Amino acid sequence: MSTVQASGLGSGLDVNSVVTQLVAAERAPAQQRLDRAQSGLDTKISALGTLRGALSTFQTSVEALRKESLSPARRTEVSDATVLRATAKTGAATGTYSVEVLALATAHKIASQAYAGGAGATVGTGTLTFGQGDAGFDVVVAAGTTLAQLRDSINNAAANGGIRASIVQADDGARLVLTATASGSAQAIRVTTADAQGGLDSLVFDPGTSTPMSERSPAADAQAKIEGFLVSAAGNTIASAVQGVSFELLAAKPGTSLIVSVSEDTAGLKDKIGKAVSDFNAAASTIARLRAYDPATRAGGALVGDAMLLGIESRVRRDLAATVAPSGTAPTMLAAIGISMGANGRLEVDDAKLAAALRSDAAGVTRLFAGEGGIAKRLAATLDGAISAGGQMTSRTESLQAQKRDLQKARETLELRMQALETRYRMQFTSLDSLLSGLQSTGNYLARQLR
Repeated sequence: MSTVQASGLGSGLDVNSVVTQLVAAERAPAQQRLDRAQSGLDTKISALGTLRGALSTFQTSVEALRKESLSPARRTEVSDATVLRATAKTGAATGTYSVEVLALATAHKIASQAYAGGAGATVGTGTLTFGQGDAGFDVVVAAGTTLAQLRDSINNAAANGGIRASIVQADDGARLVLTATASGSAQAIRVTTADAQGGLDSLVFDPGTSTPMSERSPAADAQAKIEGFLVSAAGNTIASAVQGVSFELLAAKPGTSLIVSVSEDTAGLKDKIGKAVSDFNAAASTIARLRAYDPATRAGGALVGDAMLLGIESRVRRDLAATVAPSGTAPTMLAAIGISMGANGRLEVDDAKLAAALRSDAAGVTRLFAGEGGIAKRLAATLDGAISAGGQMTSRTESLQAQKRDLQKARETLELRMQALETRYRMQFTSLDSLLSGLQSTGNYLARQLR
């Protein structure tokens, strides 16, 4: 209980001290109740934030499992990765393939005779026609055109879609080099002339007719034998021979058959399962700490006995223990793939059993989580209901924040009441001080008269 202390009565009455102590004594019980309520609300709001963080992390790993493709990804292995690289799409048939790389695709390249005058030498007059397959374009060569100007005219021709011209300055002079921008036999370059004069016909390359320009690299398709059958491609990637499997040819090695194996890639799925287990255990530890109670110290967690917390925990554990609809020999519960709930409330993983389940039926394991009614889908719905924008925890936090606002209003009301009380006390004690001062003066007067 607060006590009132004053320096004395009469004209020496310490009004300020008396009023201050009386107001403080009146304020203390209400102030303490408000402080305790504020502390409790802050503790609960902080605890809900901690819980939301743990459940959100678990939700992220659950979402990764929920979105896992029901057809596991594929991994490939090649017996000699310096010769061949292989990739496989999800859904590609598993198995092994024999591949022999016979030849790589090359881009056609031809070069002119040497021009002793260098890039500034003139090339003659007339029209040059450049062709690749059914495509072609013309370049009109006017009198005085230099080798460099011809190069630029070829590169800048609007209809040129597959030939790149360059000049190589060699010891014996400058040479015009034409290179196909794409490999394969269909991209072979042809050059013919019309009305050629002044040596322009030296730039002709028309196999079977005239070839003053020399071939530096042939236009050739890639060739490989897959399962003993010849397969050709314009580039060094063969993607149409085996559905879902792409072969990238890196080096020719005729006479050597490589083994390409395509299998289910379970490493990614195993990692996602491990992450979900780890995140659940972290969330379980957080929940256990928030709802803990120690009878010896009578101390409890921030959310001890909280119905919402207990409800979320119960629903999550129910989803983990549930079975899914059977589908052939696919597993229907976590225990079937080596995941069980320990006595401490944490998930435990039998790595050997999980690895065996993934090897024997990766698609079935995926279906257990991501299939219709799968465990990950159930958990995702439960967690969404708990921590989404319109979920339980959001509503609970908003309610606590509203209570904090009410407390602030109560503090403001208390402050106004204390101000009014202080004003009343000050008036009363000021009047008392005046009265005592008058009485003291009267007493002093009487005392002097009686002497």
